Amino acid sequence: MIVFEVEIDDPTAIRSRIIWPTAEGPWIEGGVDELVVHLIYAMWSAYNTAWALSLVISSRYADLGSSVSESLSKLICSLGAVEISEIRMDRNALEELRNDRIEP
Repeated sequence: MIVFEVEIDDPTAIRSRIIWPTAEGPWIEGGVDELVVHLIYAMWSAYNTAWALSLVISSRYADLGSSVSESLSKLICSLGAVEISEIRMDRNALEELRNDRIEP
């Protein structure tokens, strides 16, 4: 599985990275435009390798994180992919998963 991880501070301060099964990519920082380009690259990588793509989106502002999540889900669906499920949790819960070495 390929994991696309996004951390959102505000609409102009977003960073994302791609985590492959064998490596982690660098953080790409920017705004919404850079996020969309990076997501499309992650989707293309998942398509070419026939791996599933998991989105992990975190933000200290729940409404902003939800808005970005909904927008990215719509983008994914518009490009022909299917969303299987969505799990929402706060940053502390996500850190607990990572500490327990459980992938989101």
